[in-house]
Amino acid sequence: MSHGHTTTENFEEVAKRLLEATKNEDVTQQLQIVQDIKDGIDVVDVVQSGRYPSYLKFLFPIFYNLLRQGQPQEFDGPQQKIRTMILEILNRLPHDENLKLSAQNLLKLSMFLLEVENEDNAVICLRIIIDLHKNYARSVPALEVEVQPFLNIVQKFYHSLRDTVDLIFRQNNNNNNNSSQNGDSSSPNPQQTPHPLLKSINSFKVLTECPIIVVLLFQSYPRIISNSPHVLRDFMPVIVESLSIQAPTNDPPPHQRTAFIEFIGTQVKTLSFLAHMLRGFSDYLKIFQDKIPQYVIQLLYSCPAECAVTRRELLIATRRILATEFRKGFVPLIDTLLDENVLVGTGRTAYENLRPLAYS
Repeated sequence: MSHGHTTTENFEEVAKRLLEATKNEDVTQQLQIVQDIKDGIDVVDVVQSGRYPSYLKFLFPIFYNLLRQGQPQEFDGPQQKIRTMILEILNRLPHDENLKLSAQNLLKLSMFLLEVENEDNAVICLRIIIDLHKNYARSVPALEVEVQPFLNIVQKFYHSLRDTVDLIFRQNNNNNNNSSQNGDSSSPNPQQTPHPLLKSINSFKVLTECPIIVVLLFQSYPRIISNSPHVLRDFMPVIVESLSIQAPTNDPPPHQRTAFIEFIGTQVKTLSFLAHMLRGFSDYLKIFQDKIPQYVIQLLYSCPAECAVTRRELLIATRRILATEFRKGFVPLIDTLLDENVLVGTGRTAYENLRPLAYS
């Protein structure tokens, strides 16, 4: 399906063929058609040639229905590939006046899927969500209504973090399975053993992406906080509490190393979010003034030696916290904080690159 020969009529025909394959439960045909749309239609060319309204008219509804009515997958396979490719297509849609008409529907769909999908697809949903808010926050007022439901989802994910840590590190301690969070994708017979996919609510990767989106939403819709102070009052304790959670050990077995690195990355992103919020909303965090420094030290101890980028972000967040009145909480911990092995870590890259930052 070369984009150079794609006509307005073709979009309707493609939609009909995809609908027919769906009705017939012909997964192979569905996969082929979606692959052709993803790889064979250049949406930039479609926009430039004025055919974008037709593209959206015929293809968006069937994409929406396939994702909304279809079943999220727990294992890799053709159905998972179809859902992933459709989400990738939706994520690549140009954000202009044409898509604006479907912005709220696409946002609602992405938020619905965020809760029920597997890790891989949920990460794409988050990209769609953040791009829609970035592009349409001012021009589509209805998107503001969707902010609180998104915050509720993020709170739900944070509430589940302790159970996720238990699931990943304790229940699976002697079970070297294939999930992306235990760092082992090998299988004695991949044809007979499909790759299992984590649920979004049990994904460190998904949760890691959430704090920056929350910052964007608070910046894009300042009335949410000014008109509804309970939003932060409810939200902040859940976020801070997540920093108290620890993996069973800072030296996990090899098959859990990737998961551990992702978990610490999640907590560091969370701390960065709190450091950002301290600049304008410290009143909501004052009750945690003594706890947050303890969590900083805990993360400095836990951050793996090889994770120089994560430690850099941790040090930057710590410096921001030290620039506020919350520095008082570090006074009893100052000897630990100034221990170079704790502050900079024992990794060579971190030692060479982060010492200037650490002592600034």
